[in-house]
Amino acid sequence: MFSRFKNLVSAVSAPTARSTDQGFQVLKVNPDSTADQAGIEAYFDFIVGLNGEPINEYTLQTLQSTRGTTLSVDVLSIKGGITRTVTLTASYSASAALGMSLQWCTNIQAVADSVFHILEVKEGSPAHNAGLEPFGDYILGFAGDNIGAINGEAALGDLIGSYLNLPLPLYIYNHYLNITRQVNIIPSRNWGGPGALGAGIGTGILHRIPAPLKTGERMQAPGETLFDGAQTEEPGEFLTPADMAVAGSTADGMFSPPPIADDPGFEALPMQTPPPPRRTGRPPTGGRVASGLDDYFKEQEQKSKELDVGGVRTPVPGDLPPPPKAHSTAVAVSAPAKVLLAGGYLVLDPAFSGFVLGLSARIYAVVRARDSAVLSHRSVITVTSPQFQEARWGYTAKRLDAEGITVEPASTGSTNPYVHLALVYVLTYLAPLSLPSELDITILAANDFYSQRDSLAPGQAITTTHLESLPRFNKLPCNITEAHKTGLGSSAALITSLTGALLAFFGRDVTDVEGKRLAHNLAQASHCAAQGKIGSGFDVASAAFGSCVYTRFAPSVLSAIPEPASSDFYTQLNKVVEAEWEMKAESFEMPRGLRVIMGDVDAGSATPGMVKNVLKWKSEGREAAQKVWSELGEKNMEIVALLRSLKKASEESPDYDEEIRAFGGKKIGEILETDSTVGGPLRALYHKFLEVRTLLRLIGEQSSTAIEPETQTALLDLCIDVPGVVGAGVPGAGGYDAIFCLVIESGDAIENVRKVWGVWDKAKVGPLLAREEKEGLRLEDAGALLTEA
Repeated sequence: MFSRFKNLVSAVSAPTARSTDQGFQVLKVNPDSTADQAGIEAYFDFIVGLNGEPINEYTLQTLQSTRGTTLSVDVLSIKGGITRTVTLTASYSASAALGMSLQWCTNIQAVADSVFHILEVKEGSPAHNAGLEPFGDYILGFAGDNIGAINGEAALGDLIGSYLNLPLPLYIYNHYLNITRQVNIIPSRNWGGPGALGAGIGTGILHRIPAPLKTGERMQAPGETLFDGAQTEEPGEFLTPADMAVAGSTADGMFSPPPIADDPGFEALPMQTPPPPRRTGRPPTGGRVASGLDDYFKEQEQKSKELDVGGVRTPVPGDLPPPPKAHSTAVAVSAPAKVLLAGGYLVLDPAFSGFVLGLSARIYAVVRARDSAVLSHRSVITVTSPQFQEARWGYTAKRLDAEGITVEPASTGSTNPYVHLALVYVLTYLAPLSLPSELDITILAANDFYSQRDSLAPGQAITTTHLESLPRFNKLPCNITEAHKTGLGSSAALITSLTGALLAFFGRDVTDVEGKRLAHNLAQASHCAAQGKIGSGFDVASAAFGSCVYTRFAPSVLSAIPEPASSDFYTQLNKVVEAEWEMKAESFEMPRGLRVIMGDVDAGSATPGMVKNVLKWKSEGREAAQKVWSELGEKNMEIVALLRSLKKASEESPDYDEEIRAFGGKKIGEILETDSTVGGPLRALYHKFLEVRTLLRLIGEQSSTAIEPETQTALLDLCIDVPGVVGAGVPGAGGYDAIFCLVIESGDAIENVRKVWGVWDKAKVGPLLAREEKEGLRLEDAGALLTEA
């Protein structure tokens, strides 16, 4: 601290080789001009030197002879007081030589000091309701008819007092995002707390605008970042102590508002407090040209023509771009359903792997800011799932400091733990960030995730034709907790798609390997927190990465993350999420010509209880149980190896397609021993699936767990007897939820299996429309999804 104070004192008292008190303020930068390419910024930048020499208000006249030449220009930014040298190549054009509009300013220091730093925002105050952000926001000036800077705290107090209970338009710069916006705040003495704004405000040297944050740089506390080695080597009189009198209360300091709105120009008049509004009860008309500015614009335009210097002119109506909107683009991301074909129970053990397929059924998350949203430290988040009744959840996210974000459910209505914790984990990881004041999230699920029986007409058969006639996102006549799930991993797909959509909305790429890894790690953490336990994670892995051979992470990875309310939650979450986890998700693609079809059984199983029973059996059975466990693991990986051999044959053998079509009409169990690159693996697969089913039934019997109940066994035996069926089983932990069949796509296998399901009288079995799909997280068309919602 003391060294910083010494640096500050020496900076203030150091002799200067050249004063930077005066220069040309940049009012506008033409797009794609030489000034634009050099990174010169309107309002904040001042030209203070040319070719190594100081300048005065007549320097511009010398530019007449510089067209087509290269200039070395010293540019001072009031963001941090940093001077840089840029190279500009002047155009031969008389109308756009430098590509920027300039205005002479005799006291740059006055402009730098005419800002107010927002240090605190009280809950429920006018500042809070207007979306002002503590630490990040700075008041630049008045944005009404008589545009102007605000000279000192007394002037700010007078301005606030003259606008009590009326909208006060202000220009606000946000340091976190390095953007400027216009804010309308309604001062009030009756909001329930101290002050008319309810905000703590700082001004003076320690509260000047600091240099913009670099990528990855964290925001420091007020007063720590301004002058600790970041300023120019010769700061001179620009660094005036806070208690020094500020010059420029008259024409010494010019105020030009930043380029955010449709204001046609800048008031080049002595700075003064804007007059109080007429008490008509109507808001002031910020953004409309004050009548007194017309002559000023004409005068400056004429002056520009007389000087005949292309880069110098004042803005005209319509020149300035519209204000930047906070995250105005809707973003949509989807994650696939899953089916664990091999590795049930064993996937909990890091010593073994599971074979999980992603499916074409997906859950979609669409994130968008409302049109009225502004950047804020507080966001009202509304999450809806329009396919269910009463599926609307409200949350309020608040940024507490550079590391802290809270996400609280609305005081009324229900909550969804998966949605809630996804918001908590993602927004905390991304901190510090500014939020849209109003954020809408829409969740849509493919019909296959939930049984659609109740959507069909009474007595109507559950067929693919009838299911395909339903809307893509069919609305169910129940709330989400009452809907019958089909066991495709809806919670994992929900939390992973929402995590991906939030990351993408705030600028992260979730389509490359690193982006998917980040989304996966965050989704695993929040999913386990929502479930209250650390599971195997295969469902989240397939939602993020798609079809894969999965080996789980060590449970200790996530146990290091404390509760969200803990003081070190942000630090530990970031540490865990960004670490390399010891896990595998090896991409897998099904061989051409094979397809997995799913059957929804009208029953259900308590998976957590089943897992508990099996793990207890393994623990108590010791060597005998471990032998069965290991044998099952070997059989599972043999299935993977056989499928990979078929995938290789599909890529290398010219006869592959013809051969696999030929086997589509045969009972695979009756194929004789063959050296065929297709027939041999198909026959072996058939028997491996039978062997896996036998071992699962053995584990079920010894652990008193209905992994493959008798009714399921009878149904699966009928299925594998259908020509073209390579294998069948109960996915994941088994039970009564669902069955799968691996079939040869050509021929009649799919139709004939579904006929078996249709006449099965022990339970209602309906087809699901999903099929295997390799891809994991995927960007989607947000507009099209919202249209279908």
